[in-house]
Amino acid sequence: MRNIRVYICIVLLFIIQISFANLLDINGCIPNFLLVFCICFAVVNGLTLNGMIQSAVCGLLSDIAGALPWGTSVILFMVFYSICTLVGGKFYRAKLPISMIFGAVITFLYESVSYLVMFMEGTHVSFGLSIMRVILPVCLYHVILAFVMYFVVQRFIGERPLSETEME
Repeated sequence: MRNIRVYICIVLLFIIQISFANLLDINGCIPNFLLVFCICFAVVNGLTLNGMIQSAVCGLLSDIAGALPWGTSVILFMVFYSICTLVGGKFYRAKLPISMIFGAVITFLYESVSYLVMFMEGTHVSFGLSIMRVILPVCLYHVILAFVMYFVVQRFIGERPLSETEME
């Protein structure tokens, strides 16, 4: 039942991403709901095989909704999921601040990789301009979105308490 709720949430976020994300555009920055969900889900849930599959599904849907070549986001989301679970698992009580910090750091990495992929495809934009006009504002946007998304994930999907052996 829990996995069904996760997939329903992923599909709803994908529909919001492709339908209404342009309405939430602030100064040319469009949020990536699936990326923020993957980050918050990883910090709350911990490292599981189902979580890796769900992050891959988020990546695939992000590739469908975005401009990156297919498979790029799948790989990035799975790597980010692993990083978030490994670091997030060390901070049992401070999961919200970790989600917000990861919201900024992983968004910076994701948007930088997106810039590099587009640069390799022939889109020539200054990296400094890209950082100041797109990457850093999106990072700030995702920090705020992670604050909201954390509570959504915790409320509707539920937190799996860590046992003492997993905390060590």
